[in-house]
Order: sequence, then structure tokens, then C-alpha cells
Amino acid sequence: MFAQDVDPIHKLSILELKKEVISLRKQNKKLYLEKEAMITEVEKDQRYVDIFELIRDRIGSRDKNELKNHLTRYFNGIHK
Repeated sequence: MFAQDVDPIHKLSILELKKEVISLRKQNKKLYLEKEAMITEVEKDQRYVDIFELIRDRIGSRDKNELKNHLTRYFNGIHK
């Protein structure tokens, strides 16, 4: 009885409920696919975990731009 007073779903017709179910299924599928894509990205980045930890441990937020400049020069082949 309390749920009927609070949740507007109890006032929907059968057709509206079916549409809601279809909509929720689509949303669920989309979220599942997004989750799988994110898991794939995280798994690809796992090989860099030790590098990320080293940077996080040793580089302060002020030095982040300096590190970025050094890495950019290194990867562009201008390192000495």
C-alpha cells in the first residue's frame, strides 16, 4: 500500500509498463557495453601500473607540467 502511494509506476498502464521495460532493457544493455569497454581500457593500461605508481609517488602536482614537457621531448626524439 505504501509503495503505491510513493512510486508512480503503479499508476502506469500495461502499455506504458511494457515501454518502460523496453527502455530499461536498452539502458541496461548500453551500460553493460560501456562497462565492458571501460574494463578493456583498464586491462590495457595494467602494463603501465608500475610507471603510474612511480610518477604518482615521486612527482608533485607542481612538477606535472615539467614532467609532461620532458616526456614530450623524449618521445619526439629531442632528448639528450
